[in-house]
Amino acid sequence: MVGMALWYFTADRKWHDTLLLILGIVFCSVLYSDLTPRWFRDEYSYPFQFKALACSVVWLRILVEMWISEFQSKGTDIGKALDA
Repeated sequence: MVGMALWYFTADRKWHDTLLLILGIVFCSVLYSDLTPRWFRDEYSYPFQFKALACSVVWLRILVEMWISEFQSKGTDIGKALDA
């Protein structure tokens, strides 16, 4: 979660970045705390490991962001097309 926070506060924020941060916080901490019912944790949270899913999605977003910025710095049009 620290990595997600560092990424969020150091990057240019868009609405989907805020959504990813909120989903990451929910999936990484709230689903595994006492705020969720025990039956939900036992039936869905633990077997499917949503914690790994949220971190993986944020990690993929960081990779795409780095890839787009690399193409934009070289002056190609692919970064502009993917950024929209």
